[in-house]
Amino acid sequence: MPQLVSNLGIIPNAASLTPSTVTCVVSSAVPVENLNLLGGDNITISGQFFPNNLETHTVSLKFSDAQATECVPQVSSTSTLVCLTNKFDKVASGGATLTLSIIINGQTISNSLSFGMRS
Repeated sequence: MPQLVSNLGIIPNAASLTPSTVTCVVSSAVPVENLNLLGGDNITISGQFFPNNLETHTVSLKFSDAQATECVPQVSSTSTLVCLTNKFDKVASGGATLTLSIIINGQTISNSLSFGMRS
């Protein structure tokens, strides 16, 4: 069921409301090249309809390497999402090009982002 939220909290609504899905759109990310294998890179993803509050949404970002290295969400607005990369496996990921899976509230967000790793 949809929830309406104001600055003062959740606003009660009728049980007869029909839920609707809002599809997030990814347009770009910075940086996409030379990511540090030790982690610690803040990646800023630009787009539309991102959650404006990470505390009330489930957001998961994982790279396509064998370890599914996470990029931990830090801050979000409706047009940007910033995540912090964890440490990659140096041997398996060095010099690789990886994609990023973005899942928000159980919905996989379609994107064509690719990231180049340091050698």
